[in-house]
Amino acid sequence: MTTYLLSALGILSVLVLLPASVAAVQMALDMSEGYVEYSLKCLSSTYRTLIFAGSDNLGDVNTYVYANVKATRRFDETRGIVVYVNPCAKCDPKKQIDDICVRVGILGQEDVAISVLKQYFGGDQAANIAYLRKMVATVKGYIERGECFSKLLVYTDQWNWKQVVGAWEDLAGDALLWWKSPDNNPAVTNFMPFGGWKKEKIAYKMFKSVESVCDISDAGQSSYAW
Repeated sequence: MTTYLLSALGILSVLVLLPASVAAVQMALDMSEGYVEYSLKCLSSTYRTLIFAGSDNLGDVNTYVYANVKATRRFDETRGIVVYVNPCAKCDPKKQIDDICVRVGILGQEDVAISVLKQYFGGDQAANIAYLRKMVATVKGYIERGECFSKLLVYTDQWNWKQVVGAWEDLAGDALLWWKSPDNNPAVTNFMPFGGWKKEKIAYKMFKSVESVCDISDAGQSSYAW
């Protein structure tokens, strides 16, 4: 386990959002704890998108996600927000998504990211694919009904993807890629397509970690380009 994993592991990581046409790199911050409004406002001057842990790999909704989302919306209704899910392979994937939408009260402005990392899955790739299909179908249903979430993202890299689902590529048609690539370089020129994703489908790139910002420690910093 390295210091470049998601902030649910207590880390500050950096990612880059990047449709190919863009010129400017902006920053996003990935966090898992509860934060006072002062810190969230402080972040808003630097970070265009805030990324909050939504649920963990035990299937539990993060204690702080509702308060973090609501506090952010109080001072900036247009701030980009991503809520991420660390899959619980032994749990019902539909319930993990339902719990975030119903209990947290996400209403459609926020994006959702599913972590596809080997540490969260078993060795049966067919079972992993079935699990992800059900989770993605639940997210898509909420989006199509306008009840919850705006876009679907997947957080992974080539190695983790192959370990979890092999050569499966269906998910790339439904989700943008949050690419895990801790190489200290915000550019995506070195991206090699995998899982059906090509460079133009990269939404964010996690490229480094930092220790502290705005009185927040162990959060995940990310950069992205518009």
